Amino acid sequence: MIKKYLTKKYIFPALVVLLVIALALLPFIIESARNDNASEASILSAKAEITDISRTVSGTGTLTPEEGTDIELPSGVEVTRYLVSNGDFVTEGTPLANVDKTSVLTAISEVQDSLEAVEEDMVDCAEDTADDKIYTGAPGIIKAIYASEGDDVKSIMAEHGCLARVSLDGCMAVNVSAEGLKVGDKVEVTLSDGTVLPGKVDTSAGGIAVITVTDKGTTYGDIVTVSMNGKTLGDGELYIHSEFKATAYTGTVSHVYFNVEESVLSGAALFYLQDVENSAQYEIYAAQHREYEDIMERLFKMLNDGYISAPCDGCISGIDEDEAKELEKEAKTIRANAAAFTSQIDQVWANAYNNLISAGYQLKTELNAKETEYNKKVKSYTAMVTNASSKTVSGKLPNKDTGVEDFFLNNYTIPEEYWSETFTDGTVLSITVDLNKTPPEITSVKASGGGGDVKKDTKDDTTTNNTSTVTGTSDSNFYSTYEDVIMTVTPQNDMTITITIDELDILKLSVGQEALVTIDALPGTSFTGTVTSISKTAANSGGNSKFTAEVTLKREEKMLDGMNATALITVQEYPGILGIPVSALYEDGTKTTVYTSYDKKHETLGNPVEVETGVSDGETVEILSGISEGTQVWYEYYDKVEISFNP
Repeated sequence: MIKKYLTKKYIFPALVVLLVIALALLPFIIESARNDNASEASILSAKAEITDISRTVSGTGTLTPEEGTDIELPSGVEVTRYLVSNGDFVTEGTPLANVDKTSVLTAISEVQDSLEAVEEDMVDCAEDTADDKIYTGAPGIIKAIYASEGDDVKSIMAEHGCLARVSLDGCMAVNVSAEGLKVGDKVEVTLSDGTVLPGKVDTSAGGIAVITVTDKGTTYGDIVTVSMNGKTLGDGELYIHSEFKATAYTGTVSHVYFNVEESVLSGAALFYLQDVENSAQYEIYAAQHREYEDIMERLFKMLNDGYISAPCDGCISGIDEDEAKELEKEAKTIRANAAAFTSQIDQVWANAYNNLISAGYQLKTELNAKETEYNKKVKSYTAMVTNASSKTVSGKLPNKDTGVEDFFLNNYTIPEEYWSETFTDGTVLSITVDLNKTPPEITSVKASGGGGDVKKDTKDDTTTNNTSTVTGTSDSNFYSTYEDVIMTVTPQNDMTITITIDELDILKLSVGQEALVTIDALPGTSFTGTVTSISKTAANSGGNSKFTAEVTLKREEKMLDGMNATALITVQEYPGILGIPVSALYEDGTKTTVYTSYDKKHETLGNPVEVETGVSDGETVEILSGISEGTQVWYEYYDKVEISFNP
C-alpha cells in the first residue's frame, strides 16, 4: 500500500523534469540537424567572366505535315484510269490520272458558251458604276462611325464590317447570365463612367437575359454592369438593339455628313464617295469570266496531255481505291479491244477536235450576227448582306409593292429558298428580280465571284445552294464551276509543330524567330525551325490565357506525322555580359552578396561583397557592379536537402 502511494506521488514530478530537460536540449538538437545537413553541401567556386545570356520560350506539340493540294476534276470531265496509288511519292508534272477526251471536249464547248454569255452580260452593265452616296435605311441615332475622309472603303469594311452603325429603335442592349428574370423586370445599368440608367428585361431564355437601355448618352461597346435591387447580375458590352449598318464595297470616302450621337432621317446621305469602280454586278461577271478562263486553260492542257499532272512534289492520298480498281479493269478491256485501231482512233480524236473548234467559231459568228432580245423588266440589283444570322440585306432594290426603285428594302430579309450558308456579313449579292410579277418576285441570288448561286426551280419548287445551276432557270446553260476532288498531293518538304504559349510570353515572340526543335522519338538530335505564325486570340485555361504559335522545320527522313516534339525559341540575347552562377548569390534583406574567399580548414565562406545584378537566364546572372572579371566567388551547392531531427 505504501509502495503504490509512493509510485503515484513521484511519477508526475518526474515527467515534468524530463520535459524541461527536452526543451533545454532542443536548440542543440536543431543545430546538430543543421550541421548534419551542412555536411551534405558541396563548396563550389567560379570566376566572374564575360559570357552570353539568352532568354527562351518553349512549348511542346506534335509534328504535322504540310497542307496538301487537292486535285480537282472540272465538271463533266471523266477519269478513265488512275496512274498512281495512295502512298506513292510523285514529283511535279507526274501524270496522275488519264482523262476521257470526249468529256474534255464537251466541257470546252460548254465553257466557251458560258464565256460568251458572260461577255454579253458584261457589255450590258459595263457603264454602270457603284453608288457614290451611302444613305440611311430608316430614322435613328448614329452610334458609331468608322470611316473618315480619305479612308479606303474596302479597308474599313474589312476591319469593321460597315462604315457606320445607326440605332433604329432608341435602345442599346446588353446580355447577362441570370436565372429567374422575367420580361419587363426593371433593372439598373451602370455605365463605365459611373452613370446609372434605368433598364428593363427585353427577353429572357436559356439563362441569358437581354437588357435594354436608352441609346441616348450611351456608347457602343461600353462595358456596363447590370444590377437589380442592389444585387449585381453581371457585366457585358453594350450593342445596338435594332441596328442599321451603312455599307459600301468600293471607293474612297470624300465627305462624312454626320457625327456620332446625331439623329438622322430615313434616306439621309451619310457618306459621299469618290473613285467608285464598276458596279458590283459588273465585278461579279468579271470574276466569273476569269474563273471560266482558268478552267478553259486547264481543259486545253488536259486535252493536249490526255492526263492530269501533279502540281508539286508530294505524297498521294485520297484516291477512291474501289473506283480505281474498277477503272483499271475497264481500261484493260478497252486496251485489249482497241490495240489494233490506235492510229485510227487518234485520227478520229484529231478530226473531232478540229470539227468542234470550227463549229464553235461558226456558232459564235452566228450568235454575234443575231440580235438578242433583252427583257427590260427582269433586272439585277446589287445588295450587301448586313446580318447573315437573320438573312437580311441592304441595297438599292425595288419596292415590294410598287416595283419602283427606292431604298425601302434596306434590311430586307431574303426568303429562305434563296439563302445560301456561304453568305456572310459583308457578302456582295446580285439579286435578279422579275418586275413582270405583282408583287415583284426574286428569281435568283448570287454572291460576288459566282459562288453561292441560289435559284428557285419554277417546275418543282426546289433550290440549290452550290455553284452548279438549277434546271429550268434562265442561267441553266451556264457551265458549273463545281469540281470533284479526286486525290490530294501533300508536299514532303516541311513539317510544323503547334505549341502553346503563356500570355506572359506571347508578346516576346515574332514571326521569323529561330527555334531549336527536339523530337522525343529521335533522341540526341536537334533540328532548326522558324516561327511561321502566331495566334491573335487566346483560349482560357484555368484562369490563364494561352496562345498558340506554329514552328516550321525542314522534313527529315525519319520524321513522322504525330511524333511529339519540343520547340525552344530564343526571344532575347545579351552578349558580352559579366556573369556568375545564380547559385553564388546570397540574399540578405535588401542586399545581394557573393563570397570571395573560402577557409577550407574551418569550412567557412568569407569576404562577402555586395553586388548589383542584371538579367538572368535562370542559371547565369549578370553582374553590373561589385566585382570585376576574374574575381573568384565561392558558394554552397546542395544536390538535395534532407531534414532530420535525430540527435
